[in-house]
Amino acid sequence: FSGYLTSYPSLQLAILRTVVWLPLILLGLEVGASHLVAGNRRAWAAFAGAGLVFGLSVLAGHAQSAMYLLYVSLAFLLVRLWGRPSRRRILAAVGLFLAMGVGISAAQWLPSLEYMRLSTRAGISYTEASSGFKLVDALQLV
Repeated sequence: FSGYLTSYPSLQLAILRTVVWLPLILLGLEVGASHLVAGNRRAWAAFAGAGLVFGLSVLAGHAQSAMYLLYVSLAFLLVRLWGRPSRRRILAAVGLFLAMGVGISAAQWLPSLEYMRLSTRAGISYTEASSGFKLVDALQLV
């Protein structure tokens, strides 16, 4: 559903498998927000379902893309509900969404932390890991 998904991640399947869940997450949040504004109890099932799908996206294996999904999802939900229901209901919706996502993906956390300690990136400094390409490497674009 974008140039990013059709070009870059074809070689990075973990990114593709993570980001592909975004439309379903946003659909669940939209349905939940619509029901919440209308005062319908079905909102909570929709928020729980969106959280479940977010948890599945975390299990797909690319933490950075999952964090981007979380940013987009929370921004979408907050903009969608801005000024409508009470703050307590908005916080409850966000809490349910996060609790479901965290709960579903909890089985992945410890193996991921262990893998991070064993990866080659664990042996380099933050400065080295956070630096980008050298300016000379830009000549390869020509």
